[in-house]
Amino acid sequence: MHLIRGKLEQHELVNRSLRIHYPLFILQAGGVLSTIVHPLAPFIISGLGLTIAALFYYNHLILIIFISIGLIKGWIIDAIPLFQTVDLTLLISVLVLIVILWELSNPEVRARFLVHQYYFTAFCLWVLWLLCTSLYAPRVDWALEKGLRFALFGFTLFMAPLVMFKSKKEGMNFLKILIAIGFIGALVLVTKMLYLAATGSFVELTTRLVLFSSNPIQTARFMSVCAVLTGIMMTFSEKRKFLFGFSMLVFVIAALSTGSRGPVLSLFVSLIALGIIVGGNLRKQVGILFLVGTLVVVTALFTMPENLTARYNVFASSELVVTRKGLVVFSTISSRWILWSNALELWLRDIPHFLFGSGAGGYAALFPWRDFRYPHNLFLEILAEFGIIGLVFFLSHAVLAVIDVVRHFRKRYSQPEVLWLGATLTVFFSAMFSGDINDNRLIWFFLSGLLAAVHSGNSERRLSKIELDSPAVLT
Repeated sequence: MHLIRGKLEQHELVNRSLRIHYPLFILQAGGVLSTIVHPLAPFIISGLGLTIAALFYYNHLILIIFISIGLIKGWIIDAIPLFQTVDLTLLISVLVLIVILWELSNPEVRARFLVHQYYFTAFCLWVLWLLCTSLYAPRVDWALEKGLRFALFGFTLFMAPLVMFKSKKEGMNFLKILIAIGFIGALVLVTKMLYLAATGSFVELTTRLVLFSSNPIQTARFMSVCAVLTGIMMTFSEKRKFLFGFSMLVFVIAALSTGSRGPVLSLFVSLIALGIIVGGNLRKQVGILFLVGTLVVVTALFTMPENLTARYNVFASSELVVTRKGLVVFSTISSRWILWSNALELWLRDIPHFLFGSGAGGYAALFPWRDFRYPHNLFLEILAEFGIIGLVFFLSHAVLAVIDVVRHFRKRYSQPEVLWLGATLTVFFSAMFSGDINDNRLIWFFLSGLLAAVHSGNSERRLSKIELDSPAVLT
């Protein structure tokens, strides 16, 4: 027995040595050969190699860059012309995939990943069907663009937490870094709002503040996720309740300043769903949090500059919007209803559409100018473009994950698990109002993080259902 154990340990040492020395040898060989191109090439390669190595070592940082790339991509492209020809999202995705493959070379990581093989297989079937629909889509180029983007980026996001988060503590640290970075962005938005209000610099009837010229919906979704995370932390902590409460307030105001109503609404719907799922004393805490959050939003809408709240005030009525056809009267509710109705009509057009859908990107073919590329609802998009068969493939991996999570939460849960659940619910409900499957691919990232937290080892104290009824659980 001791002999076998000694051989296994020796094999593991050799494996680790190879994993370290092979990259160093390749880097050295590349440096020597690069002198043929330019004498300074070795220094440039060394700098890039050290940067990539640092990102690999602190791989949570590169993962955060990947999930928030939509917020900074436009700014980076303007600042660095190179990225006008090199897709930054593709580059970061490849780096994350390399990290994933590197981690999978560790036998312990592979063994942990195999626990999730059923979800992974079901997810791969869903992606495969999405790609197959390109064969009968109205525009093959649109279909391939949409399908390949999700196949690469969605697959990477789904894999990353399952491989890179080795414990609940690692997942928790990742979320804390995410909140810290998000808080800096929220302060920027709030500061910008206060400056515009103080100087009277609003130049439009409706102003939507964003980070780094990103899409307002992306900024609002990021702020809403951070708001839910800090709200959950507040319910779990007595000592830092004020700190987390203040942070949540800043995130909510920042989300409101974007003028994006869907993500803000998903924030509160998520709190309701979270209270229903977790139960016990935490349900009461979440209920109080929901009421306080509602009061904050109502107060903010009455006190914030009118330019920032205009889109909320006209939610049930109409507003003037500049389009290709000129200045038109636009109603959010009626517009969403038309988009949803078009999706249902496309799905129910005939039996082939009912079964197979119109193919990836098929919904956009309804609009010659591509004014609308998706129905702003994840399930209606799946039905319209991928049919009832596509919905079955989609639900196959989603239902497996939900059943596992619900079964786990009936017995016990820990703070990291509740945090991942809250983030998953927020991006899921946001997908019911805005974006397509590529815009909402963070659903798969946070769902994967939730699965990793549920199945990973836990060194911290777990909360049983009996303990949840006691107020002492939150102290």
